Order: sequence, then structure tokens, then C-alpha cells
Amino acid sequence: GLLLGAFTSSLFMIGLAGAGAATRRPLPPMFGMLFGAGSIIFFPIFYGVIGFVMTLITTIIYNWLAGLVGGIQWTVEVTNADATPLPFPDASPISPPLSS
Repeated sequence: GLLLGAFTSSLFMIGLAGAGAATRRPLPPMFGMLFGAGSIIFFPIFYGVIGFVMTLITTIIYNWLAGLVGGIQWTVEVTNADATPLPFPDASPISPPLSS
């Protein structure tokens, strides 16, 4: 999010500088802050809100379709109840630390 915001803000600042030069009138300083550095704050919040809304819409559609179709039923069968669990790997690092 931060890298995308920094990239977008630099593109907006370059575009606004070109727009000011093309019109031969300086743009208000608020435009540079709003569309430049402001995008670093705005876009991550915007993506979060859009992600929440799209997830909400998707879950509503899924639950509606699952009610019509009947959903998905899983059957789980234990085939080897006496199996021993796998041991945990040791917590040692893969390579020894470099000594200084």
C-alpha cells in the first residue's frame, strides 16, 4: 500500500506540474498536497473500504445462492485413528549464525 501510494503520488505531482505549465497559470498549492502526498493516505483507506464492500456483496450473493442450491456438504471419514502424530521439527535455525 505504501509503495503504491508513493508511486501514485509521484505520478500525480508530475501530472499536476505539467497541467500548471500547460495552462500557464499556477495551480493552487492545495492540489499538490491533495493529489500528491494525500494519495499515500487516501488510497490505502480507499482500498480497504472497497475490499470490505466487495467482500460484503460477495458473501451476500454466496449465502443467497447456497440457500437456493442447498450449499456444500462435506463427509469426513477417519481411516486410521491409531496413527501417531508427526513430530514437530526442531527449532534450531537452518544454518548456524555468522560469528563476528
